[in-house]
Amino acid sequence: MIRDLDVLSSRVAAKWILLLVLGFVSLGLLHIHRSLERAQAEKHLDPPRLQYRWPLALDLLIEAFRADQAGSILHFFLSVVSRTGNTFEQVLLGARGVDTIDPKNLESVLSTQFENFGLGARSANFRPLLGHGIFTQDGEPWRTSRELLRPQFMQTRSKSFADIQEQIEKFLLTVKAAPRGVLDLQPLFFRLTLDTTMAVLFGKTLESMKTKVSGDETFFARAFDKAQHELARRGRLGDLYWLLDGFNFRTSCKVVHEFVDKIVADALNEKEPEISSKESAGRYVFLTALISKTRDQRVLRDQLINVLLAGRDTTACLLSWTL
Repeated sequence: MIRDLDVLSSRVAAKWILLLVLGFVSLGLLHIHRSLERAQAEKHLDPPRLQYRWPLALDLLIEAFRADQAGSILHFFLSVVSRTGNTFEQVLLGARGVDTIDPKNLESVLSTQFENFGLGARSANFRPLLGHGIFTQDGEPWRTSRELLRPQFMQTRSKSFADIQEQIEKFLLTVKAAPRGVLDLQPLFFRLTLDTTMAVLFGKTLESMKTKVSGDETFFARAFDKAQHELARRGRLGDLYWLLDGFNFRTSCKVVHEFVDKIVADALNEKEPEISSKESAGRYVFLTALISKTRDQRVLRDQLINVLLAGRDTTACLLSWTL
């Protein structure tokens, strides 16, 4: 009898030990699970909100426009990021947005999760100047533009080197001939990138390095500058971009359109033997190659202006801030 009780007690003790072990394991797994949940939740917390002093963040908008007038808008943006971190939420004029310079977030928006994001108000804001080009499109229209333009960029890499080299040599001569003292390189960089992009796109430049330029070319360059600057100002208002509109802005856009329309019309009217001879000579002209894919004048104009904006501004800004 006593022996049976000892065996029973041993079995009960073994069961309790097993239950205790399982309990500790379960608690450990639960702790790990909750830790992972907290870590996951922390990753998806709303970003810190940019703080304002005035209602509707009017103080921030005024500060941004003043910095723009002073030519220090990038310094202003850097100061904002230094206060908030690489990703932050802003609510301007009642419209919520999230700003980020975090490489992983940018990769998600532009690549790995591209389908989940859209252009928002940018399409309507940019359309007066850029029309229906690749930088104002979402979804299927964007894919169509990408397939139209991507093969041309593959060709541009090697065949445009001579045109780019010529413009860089002109730029260096301009710098060398400048008076001694402090030289503001940023305007020269913008002229350089405008010339190189025009040479690649249209097979001709504005000759903007020369001191005496007159006629449509100078008119176009000034109109292009004004229209771009106004797009940037409108963009800072988010969904209320339409508050900044007017005759001068629309006139600048019209000048740009008419200038590019004339170049496109001339190219479309060019004889086929002349076009093929340019290609056989080894010189690559973006517009000529694009015409082989479409002869729609509106499509050609809009896409060329989109590429012109990207080729000029991004490169000039990079050169300026590198130095």
